[in-house]
Amino acid sequence: MKNRLVHLDFLRGLAALLVVSEHLRAFFFVTFPELQSPGILAKAFYLVTGLGHQSVMIFFVLSGYLVGGSVLTALEKGKWSWKSYLLRRMSRLWVVLIPALVLTLLWDKIGYAHAPAGYEGAYRAIYNTGPTPTGPAEWSLPLLFGNMGFLQTISIPCFGTNSPLWSLANEFWYYLLLPLLLTVFLPGRLLVRVPSLLAAAGIILFLPPTVLFGGVIWLSGVAVFFLIRKASVRPIVTHPLWLGLGLLLTVGMLLATRLGTMGWGGDLSLGLACAVLVAGLACTSSANSLYGKMSAWMSDISYTLYLVHFPLMAFVFFVFFHGKQIVPNAVTSLCFVGLLSVTLAYSMGIWWLFERNTDEVRVFIESKIAQLSKTALIHTGAGTVWLMSWTLLRRTLLPRHIGTARWSSIPFSGASFLRDLWGQWIHRMGPTFAHSSLYPILFMLLFYRILPEGNGSGDTINTERKQQQVLVLRASSRSTLPTVDVTRTDLQSPWIL
Repeated sequence: MKNRLVHLDFLRGLAALLVVSEHLRAFFFVTFPELQSPGILAKAFYLVTGLGHQSVMIFFVLSGYLVGGSVLTALEKGKWSWKSYLLRRMSRLWVVLIPALVLTLLWDKIGYAHAPAGYEGAYRAIYNTGPTPTGPAEWSLPLLFGNMGFLQTISIPCFGTNSPLWSLANEFWYYLLLPLLLTVFLPGRLLVRVPSLLAAAGIILFLPPTVLFGGVIWLSGVAVFFLIRKASVRPIVTHPLWLGLGLLLTVGMLLATRLGTMGWGGDLSLGLACAVLVAGLACTSSANSLYGKMSAWMSDISYTLYLVHFPLMAFVFFVFFHGKQIVPNAVTSLCFVGLLSVTLAYSMGIWWLFERNTDEVRVFIESKIAQLSKTALIHTGAGTVWLMSWTLLRRTLLPRHIGTARWSSIPFSGASFLRDLWGQWIHRMGPTFAHSSLYPILFMLLFYRILPEGNGSGDTINTERKQQQVLVLRASSRSTLPTVDVTRTDLQSPWIL
């Protein structure tokens, strides 16, 4: 527990638990307007189990602090390496994502064989989550690889019923954009800065505005990491008044975004409030060993829990409940706790099989890359894909009079390729062009892409249009189905899980 940030561990685990609880409640219990004279406990339960979307915003702040902070630390110490960074990020993501996609295919195919209606969107008007009639679950091979490439909700839908995958795509592109932008603005060779600028501009043009907007929330976590390293800041953020203010702001924004219709402005406000809280929690330790162990366990399984829970829930409720929901009471509340415990146990098992071994997988891949570097003379260790692309482009674009002996003596490095390809062009253009033209272009692209579309409230989907869609779905289902609350905040948010 020595090097763990126990309070951030707890916050991360709690956020994952809130996401799972919201999905389970949406499947299991009727909507709040259908309750007859709900008491204070029922109101509190529906309020807390409706914070799934807000919890993802907390995830973004924590991810920015942890992942973005590691980038800043590596750059500051002069140990930055794209190879090491991408290996750590991709092993961390794929060790859980690939099994999660396989399990999604397994649960969905078995469920579809017994109850296809749910997977075709027949129950969307009831559960307010899962496949829709216009967007049924799909399991094609291109969709599988597209989700592995983090293109879900950007150019393709999420794989099968696993709709929570949307936020994973967001985070992947934030992982790429931050070091690219830092490379552009930190001192260095133009040969490195200009390609980074072009790559960042290309990603900004490629990503939807909602994804870029979430990046602002993610960057608030990076800003927290940058600020609390200063000796003059740490005494301030560890003061009880700061912690109390951060907690008050976060809880207040959670309530405001849950009960109101603040749109993207609410997400940003919640992210900034959470950043204030994270600044204090990151600098505060705890001597309670039981709390530390519980927080570490919750944090360890949070990623696996987030990725694997939804297909299992969809299978259970599509196959065994067929769109039926239950009114909460003492007995059904125990059933809810039981189903939540089963989901946690299932996720714990998947974690034990896969995510627990992430470091071993990364070390194994590193050793294989090292062997490949020695045998194939790949100077940068980028792998056979880079080698094939480098060879094809170099032999196509560069003069062909270079002899075989000279080809064999040229190192397979990205820097040498870029220098030979258009290094002279960069030197002719000079640093003046890069600073006076390319940087403003990047800022303009970022500003233009991040502006929310739609009405003045910031919603990317017109509320009335979405309400009409939900009403149409409800009308197409059986007349005995429960009424859908079309005024729910999570139905109006562009960040639906």
